[in-house]
Amino acid sequence: MKSCVYGLFGLSSLSLLGCSTVMPLSLHSLPDPQYQFNYTAPVLVQAEGQGAEALKARYYLPKVADGLRQLGFQQVMVASAQQSVDNVQLIFRLSVSTEQQAYSYQATDYGYTHTEYFSHCYSDEQGGRACSQSARPVYGPVGTSERVGYTRYSEFKLTGIDPASQQTVLSVIASSSNTQCKDKKVEDFLVERALGYVDLSQRQELAFKVKMPEGYSCQ
Repeated sequence: MKSCVYGLFGLSSLSLLGCSTVMPLSLHSLPDPQYQFNYTAPVLVQAEGQGAEALKARYYLPKVADGLRQLGFQQVMVASAQQSVDNVQLIFRLSVSTEQQAYSYQATDYGYTHTEYFSHCYSDEQGGRACSQSARPVYGPVGTSERVGYTRYSEFKLTGIDPASQQTVLSVIASSSNTQCKDKKVEDFLVERALGYVDLSQRQELAFKVKMPEGYSCQ
């Protein structure tokens, strides 16, 4: 979405001249506090789900593998049909999705609130004084009502599984909602940025906006 940035996160929609694209990002990262991540052991990243959902996730496996290497994992493998998982000590399952979501909000209703009356007095030809009245309806706020809006909700989800115990040891969910950007652009943004904010030593709940480089377009 396009917006001008003033200060850190100040937003204005008055003008688009000289503006950058600002992308909202929410991140929830939850590592198992009792699990010891082994950064030298081989780990595997694979697509989660079936059908089109799994196909979409496969496009992003190499980028997620790079993100895991940035987190410190030294032996990151991308799943394939021939890939053996016998020696893998941690499996990361990836899903990427976008869907339309409805939300409710309160909006101001406008209508005729009351009628104003005006008197017009004047002198007639005989020197007498005559008056007439006119009415004018006044338009303005008359209350509020609940409305329904729609947005596109994109989600990046990475789940870490210990294959030996089949226990979940990491859950990362990054999301972004907008009505102006293409689904693919938002999904690309989440995949490229989410792991850069993850800290495997602590739980995180973040919500902020990312100012994209000049010239970036989410269309």
